[in-house]
Amino acid sequence: MVEELKQYPDEKCLELAKLVSTPVQMVIPELSIFLFSPHTSPKDYTKAFSGTFELINIKDSNHTFSNINNPQILFEKTLKWFNKWSN
Repeated sequence: MVEELKQYPDEKCLELAKLVSTPVQMVIPELSIFLFSPHTSPKDYTKAFSGTFELINIKDSNHTFSNINNPQILFEKTLKWFNKWSN
């Protein structure tokens, strides 16, 4: 996975993000590999998506959201997002 991350097509991902017009929620664990990579920060996607974008960083979470209470927090944030846009 580390080798794949080095080859991550950063510019292409930002280019494709601009084409997305539907609401997007990005949930990032506190210990996300993206936060420590040399590529675009998740915060930079705020400007990349043309539609509504929400970035959530779940404190005290690992990349699998398996720390105590992480699955529940992830579920609650995701459910809230879907409920917001399903009406």
